[in-house]
This record gives sequence, structure tokens and C-alpha cells, in this order.
Amino acid sequence: MSGWIKCSDRLPSEGQQVICTGFLYDNRGRGRYVSPSTYHDDVFYGYVDEDDDERLPGDAGEMHKPTHWMPFPAPPTE
Repeated sequence: MSGWIKCSDRLPSEGQQVICTGFLYDNRGRGRYVSPSTYHDDVFYGYVDEDDDERLPGDAGEMHKPTHWMPFPAPPTE
């Protein structure tokens, strides 16, 4: 099992930090994005580096039509 959860099956808890994925601007030909995100008010918000000219999908960090998400893995213990 990959750990990915379909957004249509279940959504994260409010404020949960996750990894989400979807197709760029709902166009499979443009490729899939994968981004760390926070789920808030029914929206996945990605992390945008204000100094970076290449932004994540979504002008204000809102992820464009995510299809799947997964919890972050546990951090290393060593």
C-alpha cells in the first residue's frame, strides 16, 4: 500500500499537515505535483517561498484540485 488517500474517500483533520498531490491545473499532460500542505477550511495550502520566482500551484499557496493526500511519515529516531 502506498499510503495515498483519495480526497474523495476521506480528507485530513482541520489543521493537519500532510503531503498532497494532483494534476497541474487539472491537466494530466502538464504533470502531477507533490507538495507539503496544511489542510484548513476544506482547502489544501502549500508552502510558498516568497523569494522563489517559481511558485507552487495556486497563487496564494492554495493547491489546485488535489486528488490524493497522505500523512507525513514519522521522523527518524536516530
